[in-house]
Amino acid sequence: MFVKKLKIKLTERVRTEIVRILFFLFLISGFLGSSFKNPMQNIHIYFCIIFFISFALLVFFVLKKIKT
Repeated sequence: MFVKKLKIKLTERVRTEIVRILFFLFLISGFLGSSFKNPMQNIHIYFCIIFFISFALLVFFVLKKIKT
């Protein structure tokens, strides 16, 4: 019984850390994606892709956390 509680706490803690990392990745990629305005710099596209992927994962983890 104690092991199950520990396992649930561990997964909750890991999920919280994943959400925190995704949130910072979301902010950093959004800032960097908007700072490259020159269309010749293709790095802008990569930051936008990272921005949307991290946003989707962030929403997924937050909704999953609210659901449980």
